Amino acid sequence: MKVIAIDLGVTYVKGAYFDNEKCLTSIRKISPTNFSPVSGKHQVEPDAFVSIVANIIDNLVKKYGIANYLVCSTQMHGFVLVNKNLQAISHYHSWMDRSSESNFFGEISVLDYFKENIESTLILRSGMPIRTGLPSINIPSYFRLNEDANKKNNSFMSIGDYVLSKLLGQSKNYTSSSNAAGSGLYDLENMDWNNQLIDELDIRLSFPILNSGVDKPMGEYKGMLVLTSIGDQQAALNGVWESVYENTFISNIATGSQVTTVSHSLKLSYKYQTRPFVDNKFIQTIPFIPAGRALNVLIRFFKEVLINLGGANVHDEDILWKKVKSILDSDKGIDKPQLVIDTDFIGSYTTTGGEISYINEESLSVSNLLVGFMHNLVKNHINGIKKITSNPLESLILTGGLSHQFPIIKKIFESKLDCVVKLSNVSEDALIGLNKLVLNKIQEW
Repeated sequence: MKVIAIDLGVTYVKGAYFDNEKCLTSIRKISPTNFSPVSGKHQVEPDAFVSIVANIIDNLVKKYGIANYLVCSTQMHGFVLVNKNLQAISHYHSWMDRSSESNFFGEISVLDYFKENIESTLILRSGMPIRTGLPSINIPSYFRLNEDANKKNNSFMSIGDYVLSKLLGQSKNYTSSSNAAGSGLYDLENMDWNNQLIDELDIRLSFPILNSGVDKPMGEYKGMLVLTSIGDQQAALNGVWESVYENTFISNIATGSQVTTVSHSLKLSYKYQTRPFVDNKFIQTIPFIPAGRALNVLIRFFKEVLINLGGANVHDEDILWKKVKSILDSDKGIDKPQLVIDTDFIGSYTTTGGEISYINEESLSVSNLLVGFMHNLVKNHINGIKKITSNPLESLILTGGLSHQFPIIKKIFESKLDCVVKLSNVSEDALIGLNKLVLNKIQEW
């Protein structure tokens, strides 16, 4: 079975060609176009992703031939508004877009208005909270400034669904349960759109058709069967998940970060989020934990210091990342950091930002900043696990680019937890997970 897998991530769009379990090519990855520089916004023309994906597919087909399947994972929680012909009528708003905090109902932000006025049980059934970055909030926020777009002839799509529809040239709007749930507008108890919540939010759009499974392709692209896209978190989890039970957790630490476990039944709680997984399983997760995106705040700060105070000509941030890695390769500070850092630089938990404490004449250094950052990252993951379960932890699996790039993360976890901590040996878990959808003939995601 030959599969082309595309992972539409935040940092990179990646592609790979599989022949059964064997990956025939080195991973092709391209950085997506830059997002809006306007404060609080994270928006881009959606067709930029279409050309990137088409180029990756063309190169893979040219080298290895037509595959049996084309399958894609997508950034969760983002949206692009489309008309009845699935033509984009808005930018793509990613999960990092915070514009709902600056759009208002009178003197109260759209975000705070819905937090105060939506019945909590409706929110609970969605498995997602009311928070900035979700389509359940960003779509009504967009309509505050673009009221004419809020009509039945229009709809919305994840960026993965949009890209696949453009490649297929079709006018049917398909999505999977994993992507639908990522919008915050899904009802996990009924596994359908949360129509009562949608009415409360005054969203008058048509909604995507729910469709997923190896036996239910959306159509063909260049002779390949095209499957409905899956959320990137579910794809990555499927890549490393074999027999992970409810006392085994996965901490994915990359640009974004989540701690997750798998359940064979639906469990809803205000303490964590619940999302569909594969084959009618569910995941309980604490997402939006500060990680790579927050660390990049420090990287940009280091860069500015070097340019403005040191006169250095530092334009390639990859050089700084390599230097950071060399600093953190030491075992210094694993047991106790000199600086205590709240890494909430990007507003994952509050709108007031992060903090750095215990600064004195000796403690404020680059290495202490970085070590303190890693300690807080680990602390946030452990706190997330405690919110999901009170049972003893059997094992923790670390995934994501930062986990592999910085061994200190695993060492800090080991110093704090009384369980086995493993570094996943699957380097491209989302792409592997996409291939497994086909190989394992998964019927629902």
